[in-house]
Amino acid sequence: MKITAIITLHVDGKNILPGKSVDISDEEAKSLIERGFAKSADASAVTEQKPVQTQQPEPAIDDVIEAIEILNPETDFAKNGKPKVEAIEAVLGQNISAETRDKAWELYQKELAADEASGDDVQE
Repeated sequence: MKITAIITLHVDGKNILPGKSVDISDEEAKSLIERGFAKSADASAVTEQKPVQTQQPEPAIDDVIEAIEILNPETDFAKNGKPKVEAIEAVLGQNISAETRDKAWELYQKELAADEASGDDVQE
């Protein structure tokens, strides 16, 4: 299925920039579309997408943390080192507050520190 990236995607070792299209497996495409990381580039698949609600509650902190994990460190983070609210919103497909971003960022950094302390990220 052909999709258009909403955020920078990493496919087969290549970066697919926002707005660019790529052809990937249907299963992977549907997963990326459902999570708001891409949209269908196929005209026939557009009708399968769920309509966007006008007023949505803020996403759960866990969803924001997951969005932070896939952001591009070179383009999606501000000079202060925090992820850009707009980049997270693009991934999630809904608005978040800076306060929500800050809470998620703090938890994300704690998770990273815990992983480093336990050696989970050690490559062999």
